[in-house]
Amino acid sequence: MADVYRQPTTGGAGSPRFKAYVALAGHAPVTNFNPMTSKPVLETIEALLAIDAEQVADEIAGDHDMFITVAAPGMWTDRIATEIEHRLGEPSGQILLWTGEDMTADAVRRETIAQVVRIERHARTTFEVAMREGYAYALAGETGTRDPAVDDALKIVGKDESLPTKAALLYGDDAARAMGFVPLGLSDHAGYRHCIALARASGVRSRS
Repeated sequence: MADVYRQPTTGGAGSPRFKAYVALAGHAPVTNFNPMTSKPVLETIEALLAIDAEQVADEIAGDHDMFITVAAPGMWTDRIATEIEHRLGEPSGQILLWTGEDMTADAVRRETIAQVVRIERHARTTFEVAMREGYAYALAGETGTRDPAVDDALKIVGKDESLPTKAALLYGDDAARAMGFVPLGLSDHAGYRHCIALARASGVRSRS
C-alpha cells in the first residue's frame, strides 16, 4: 500500500492513486484501506518501513501468522471502539497501530508482544481478560499503578463475560459512557494501569 499512497489524489476516481488501488485490489486484500484518505497514513507507513517494522514483529511473533495494520481515527474509525474490539474481542494476528503516533521499534514490539499474549492466553471473564491484558503490557514494558477501585469493581463484575463490562473496567468511565456502556466508577484506563501493576508485582518482567 505504500506505493499506492505515494501517488497523487488529484482527479478523484481518475487519479493515479485510485487507479493504483484498483490495480492492487486485483491480487491483494485491500478492502479495509481507504485509498483517498487525507490522514497522514503514508508518513506512518514510511516510518514503519524505515525501522523494518515487519522484521521487528516477526522476531516476536514466532510461529504465529501476524500482520501490521495502520488505522486512522476519523468519522468511520472510532479509536476507542476499534481498540476495544481488537484487544478484547476474538484475538487475531493483527498488530494494530495508529497514524500520527511515533512509529518506533519499541512501539511495534509492545503491540506485537501484547497481541501474542492475547492469542496464546484464552480468557473469557472480565477478570481473566483484565489479568491477561495486565500481563500482556507488563511483558511489553509498561509499569502501571495500583488502584483499589479496580479491585472493588472486579469483586462485583469479575465473572461477567460481556464485552461492555470488560471495556468499562479496563478503559474507565469516560470510554464506557462514550460507548454507551455502564460505567464502573473508574478513572481513565484505571483497569489497565492496575492490572499491569499487579503483573509487575507478581514478577513479570519486560521482553521489549
